[in-house]
Amino acid sequence: MLRRPSAKTITGRTGFLINLTKCPPAENCVGCLRRRVLVFVFVSSCAMPKYQRRFSTVCASNQNRSMAAHLALLEAGFAHVQSYGTGRTVKLPGPSVDKPNEYAFGTPYNVMYEDLKAQNEALYQQNGVLRMLDRNRNLKKGPERWQENFLRHDIVVTFEDRVFNAVLDDFATKRQPTLYEPVYIINLEVKDTHEQAQSGARLAVDLCELLDEVQDLDEEIESILEIFEEQSNQSLCYLPQYY
Repeated sequence: MLRRPSAKTITGRTGFLINLTKCPPAENCVGCLRRRVLVFVFVSSCAMPKYQRRFSTVCASNQNRSMAAHLALLEAGFAHVQSYGTGRTVKLPGPSVDKPNEYAFGTPYNVMYEDLKAQNEALYQQNGVLRMLDRNRNLKKGPERWQENFLRHDIVVTFEDRVFNAVLDDFATKRQPTLYEPVYIINLEVKDTHEQAQSGARLAVDLCELLDEVQDLDEEIESILEIFEEQSNQSLCYLPQYY
């Protein structure tokens, strides 16, 4: 006798109705996970994240992609958001490709802003760097390095494969599990341009909203990520790590 798959429904604040349909554990059938995402015409009035998870956004220099997503998440109502970079130094465009402006992590965004403004205000206004730094200095004091942070996070969103690998390497070499509290490292590949950073930030908000609707992340995260990939036409990588 065939048993019908059990279904679980999650309603997202973004107006998506997500049906996760799984076959019973005893059955090993093809297509044991069927997914449907239906667009709601009704948009939920709930504006605040449900579970208040701790999110972190990470790029190379904590300047463009991670900061665009940091701001977008705060504006979407997420209360616990941090952002970081994984590079050895902070690099910003310079007068030529082979002459970037380099700063130490922790250098205030305002110091960088005033330095580049004094160097060549027209150039750095034209290429968007001063606008980016102005946004950043109104969000926090300066760029932070992932490898030097000691906060615990529930979900870490990276925006480049090498950044994803750097975060994983940091866990493997410097963070021995003591509490065995899970953290999910997810890579959403985004090009390091101002325009793509804004698009990536919107995708990050959509992804984090879906993840924050799920009570049991360990049980449902793979299903949610597959749904997000289908609907956004993005390819994600993810690995759990432990504190």
